[in-house]
Amino acid sequence: MQLNFSPKKIPVLFILILAAAFAIRMIYPNLFITDGDTAGHILASLRLFHTSLLKFHPPIGNFFFQIFQFRHGFTVILLPFFFYFIFFKLLGLAISEPLLVFICAIWGVTSIAAVYLFVKKLLGEKSALLSALLIAFLPVHIGLSRLHTGPQIISIIFLYLSLYLLLKTIEQPAAKNKILYFLSLAFYIGADNAFMVGLFFNLAVLAASSADWKTFFSNAKKIYLNWLSLIFLLPIIIYAAAAIISLKFGINSGYLLRLFEKFAGQSGSDYKSFSPDIVRLISVFLTQGGAIFLGLLAALFALKSKINRKTLLIALIFLSYFLIFLVSGSWQDAYIVYALVPACILISLLWSEGKKTLLIYFLVLVNLFYSLGVLYNLNIFLKPIAIYGSINREIKNNDTGGKSLAYLVRENKLEASRIIIPGKGGMQKEKIGILANDDSIWYYSAAEGEGDLNALLNSGRLSNYDRFLAAVSDIANSEANDSIKKFVADNSYGLVAEIYDRENGKKLMSIYSNYRAGAVARYYADILNPLYDKKYENIDGLSNVYSGMF
Repeated sequence: MQLNFSPKKIPVLFILILAAAFAIRMIYPNLFITDGDTAGHILASLRLFHTSLLKFHPPIGNFFFQIFQFRHGFTVILLPFFFYFIFFKLLGLAISEPLLVFICAIWGVTSIAAVYLFVKKLLGEKSALLSALLIAFLPVHIGLSRLHTGPQIISIIFLYLSLYLLLKTIEQPAAKNKILYFLSLAFYIGADNAFMVGLFFNLAVLAASSADWKTFFSNAKKIYLNWLSLIFLLPIIIYAAAAIISLKFGINSGYLLRLFEKFAGQSGSDYKSFSPDIVRLISVFLTQGGAIFLGLLAALFALKSKINRKTLLIALIFLSYFLIFLVSGSWQDAYIVYALVPACILISLLWSEGKKTLLIYFLVLVNLFYSLGVLYNLNIFLKPIAIYGSINREIKNNDTGGKSLAYLVRENKLEASRIIIPGKGGMQKEKIGILANDDSIWYYSAAEGEGDLNALLNSGRLSNYDRFLAAVSDIANSEANDSIKKFVADNSYGLVAEIYDRENGKKLMSIYSNYRAGAVARYYADILNPLYDKKYENIDGLSNVYSGMF
């Protein structure tokens, strides 16, 4: 059985695939955003509304300083800002989880379209359509298209858009095509710390499209050796300058500096004792990609007799991301999406080579049911597991005490948490530090977190704060929670507040501080949480107080 559609039907089918992809990403959009990455990225873009285009003092209040200092890239902070400006400013809509999921779903569908354009140009319409179909139901892609957790979806958009526009520029090296290509490349550079990998893929596409080395260098000269190349070279120059200036002023974070930190971390490891975790990699492939791993194996066997430059090109992109993920044990599972996208393209070659494609229907169907299971907690043939974008466990009002603490912090009810920092020109600002290990606090306080709690406790950085809170859960058992308890005991910090569930009399959370503020206050979740819901409506109405989560 083969997949055969007339050329007239393919655009219609492509639109139907995009519509289905968008619909499945919008199922249950009222997510509880309880991880630090998502809240951090959303707040980073919202913070741009409080910056100035012309004022450069202090630098952190300048729009351009914010976007080029952002450690995940200017595209990753700027594209969401553009959408937030349209929906929240121009249309005047309130910030809400469903609307944030709606915006992310638009990016997800756009990334599918970008891959479709590239594959259509390189391999033909049928292979492009199948690639889009497979990615549309790819579990990790669905999840990342629901939550803006980082650069993954945005970098996929501009990587494959740049590869498509490069192929178009090779065919017609007109100034218009070059400008569009260089712009897409510039935005890709601003969306991926490891943009050198994507630049290498651009050269690989150029090589695969050239008959020989002479043609390759001739095409490269026509495309890149002109003043328009400054469009994509300028971000690299600016980032290099920003890194030098940041280091001069003692700022050790930033876009390029983050990449150097990763290399520094790898260079400090003992490679003699290093062994790739193949079992973990396969498990990540299966949990994040569903049946794609099995389909990839079938594709590799089916295509071994039809190896050509274009097949090798896609295999190169897949293997590059596959190996990067393999040797980078610190990568989050979501990064496997970079390898799964070219894996879907390789599987699509089954179609273009005219192979029997009953497997294709099987892959799409299995991934559809699997995605419904892991993302929406539907127990379909398997016990649901959690991946990015899954429905989070709804945090009840009296569940952990995290929402109550967030209300107290936002309302400045806890004197022990209030810090007045003198600023230049007579200005003052408040800063709040929270030492905690409760995801609900990350969510409800709209705080930005640090990754390694124990490393922070051992770093001595807490001594830089005159006052901060330490929240110890009385209902959770975890190593991190025990670390906070020990830290509080070792430093003799005082108990300043307790949060109770009045219904059953259970204490939910004990709040300590290095600043003693008189008698211990007692609060009740069933009283504070409705007040929080009424005033802040989840993450709407962000407090003017900067909440710094440790």
